[in-house]
Amino acid sequence: MDISHEKKDIPYEDIVAFASDAIIVTEATPLTIDGPRIVYVNHAFTDIAGYTPDEVLGKTPRILQGEQTDQATKDRISEALKKGEPCREEILNYSKGGQPYWLDLNIVPLHNALGELTYFAAIERDISQQKQQELVLKDLAESDPLTHLKNRRGFAELAQTVMSNAQREQKPVTLALVDIDHFKTVNDTHGHDIGDEALIFLSLLMKASFRTGDVIARFGGEEFAILLSTDKVSAEKVLEQFRLLIETSPVPIKGYEDIHFTISIGYSEKTSDRDNLNRMIKRADKALYQAKNTGRNRICSL
Repeated sequence: MDISHEKKDIPYEDIVAFASDAIIVTEATPLTIDGPRIVYVNHAFTDIAGYTPDEVLGKTPRILQGEQTDQATKDRISEALKKGEPCREEILNYSKGGQPYWLDLNIVPLHNALGELTYFAAIERDISQQKQQELVLKDLAESDPLTHLKNRRGFAELAQTVMSNAQREQKPVTLALVDIDHFKTVNDTHGHDIGDEALIFLSLLMKASFRTGDVIARFGGEEFAILLSTDKVSAEKVLEQFRLLIETSPVPIKGYEDIHFTISIGYSEKTSDRDNLNRMIKRADKALYQAKNTGRNRICSL
């Protein structure tokens, strides 16, 4: 007997409740600092975020965001909600215990029988492991394997971010190129293994000598780069102190107490909003060439 025309009860609520993806349903309004308000979460949400339904119902999903949650991502989500449009983003949230986790977040608007927007449903998949693998691969691609500093590619990406922030906040930045004097002599006299130790030693002193907000990289060979979040005058003082430190610090290798080397430095400050990283590198490179040609073991600027 054909009974396909008869109504069947499908347990949609159970399907949602026990889905492997976290699901949050919020009211469509208000979209203020306290909204939209959560009206439903499933079991997977509690497993991922650590909050029970009683702890989040009536609150906004913003309680899941934290210091490292990307502002641009939040802005795109907010704009989509205002327009009543679906959106999909990858976002960093925080659990009840403060642990960060990454989500593939898919938000869809829900309408009633009259076509009125009444709710938003957020379907969330935990992609923390995937993001961690991506970060590891990214770090490998952007790091120098010997010194563990940024390589040229990693430096360019991070430096662009620092420069953009500095421009927005109207703060100065200065770029310096550092080159070991007569490094070939070190390699030829003591061997490449000792040369590598000298490079590692220099990188460790760089990390200790400059601020955490400064970007340090090995450009290749014996050449390094530093983007300092300071003006030219202040940069000159710091760079000169670093030059003197290198001059007076022997490389700490057992049996090779007599290994010293010096460095030459060229540096250039960002001159205007139109100035960019490539131009600063070119000017710093010319200044470095000048330092080399006027006796080495000195700093010069352009």
